[in-house]
Amino acid sequence: MSEQIFKKLNLETTPHTKPYPLGWVCDDEKLQVTRKCTLKFAITPKFIDEVDLDVVPLDICGISLGSPYLFD
Repeated sequence: MSEQIFKKLNLETTPHTKPYPLGWVCDDEKLQVTRKCTLKFAITPKFIDEVDLDVVPLDICGISLGSPYLFD
């Protein structure tokens, strides 16, 4: 997820337990995923779950989600 989304929604991030580089996504080998956020959600009152999301810069989110050219 984009770090801008986390800032606008005022979500708390934590240090990533196993940081990893994003060199396979973009040419910047120094770019690393160092933050994560645990997001809790509910679809129904009986179905409550949580997911860990990696926090990355916005410019690579389209590539990560598989649609880098749709809105450019």
